[in-house]
Amino acid sequence: MKPSARDIAILLALQMGISAVMAVLLALLPFDAGSGSWVAGVGIIVGSQSFVQLSVKRYPDGFGPGYAHRLGLAAAVGQLVIGGLAAAAVVVGDASVVAKLGISPAAFVLIIVAVAGPLAYGLTRWGFRIGERAAARMRAAAGRRAEKATPDPRA
Repeated sequence: MKPSARDIAILLALQMGISAVMAVLLALLPFDAGSGSWVAGVGIIVGSQSFVQLSVKRYPDGFGPGYAHRLGLAAAVGQLVIGGLAAAAVVVGDASVVAKLGISPAAFVLIIVAVAGPLAYGLTRWGFRIGERAAARMRAAAGRRAEKATPDPRA
């Protein structure tokens, strides 16, 4: 099954929104959080888990590996586009950042894509797996509660 544009948009919105909320919270808290580069990774994982939890009604048995692969790729491409725009703004706005590294702006963007693309895809798929395990635990717990609530017909 092919992921819909709606699914891709919801997943990207969850991932970017959670990352933004975490970044704002870290900016408001009175401690030094380092570079903050880990915030995006955690946002990707938590956003993917949240997407699985939202999709439980639509895909009660979880979604298959092909669907998860395509959705993960689409999310990674979307994140690269958003990140590429941000990287281009940094390169155009402050060329000294790239000059300090001693590489061309094109090489700077290619390095970001080569690192961020597989990382975004892997973290998205990891978040899917964690979310599917949690959904399976919820289904199992609901089944146990239903068993307890249903009276035994032999009694």
